[in-house]
Amino acid sequence: MSRRILSVPHHMFEVEGRVFWVDAHFPPYLSEKFRVSAPIRAEVGERPEGEVLSVAISPQELLELFRSLRKSVEEDLRSVRSERAKKMGRWSLARILLIPRGHSRKIAEDEALAKRERELRMSLEILKKVSKSRYLGKTGYLDLTIEEQHPADPVYSELLEVDEGFKKRFLELIQ
Repeated sequence: MSRRILSVPHHMFEVEGRVFWVDAHFPPYLSEKFRVSAPIRAEVGERPEGEVLSVAISPQELLELFRSLRKSVEEDLRSVRSERAKKMGRWSLARILLIPRGHSRKIAEDEALAKRERELRMSLEILKKVSKSRYLGKTGYLDLTIEEQHPADPVYSELLEVDEGFKKRFLELIQ
């Protein structure tokens, strides 16, 4: 079993008296920028224990990204909600008219939209808070264990599954 540790740099921020750490390597590589809110941590280590990844985004760029993303995520969320409502309205009418075709396809489409809506909603709530934060001038490291070319951390594991940009960068790093 191959095992490796990547030390992912994180910038330290503070908002409303609470400290949090934001990934400073992967955000520029994300296909869906709103996912920058996913790898935020309450704690990371001070010293790296594995291969140290480069800092790919400055704290100032992260703050700008938080602020700019907030509006685009709000717009995307409105769009997804509208699309879901429109599709469900049409589908409800079709069911009333007893047209039983495409039921599983409609359910799968709605599940995909519902998942995107949840992801956008959670990201927006996080972005609302972190867009008011300030950088505390410190960088720490999350030691990310890689087992069988897969991150052991659940957040990074999920990013590997859902974000093509993250997946591409991650696979480049572990080759």
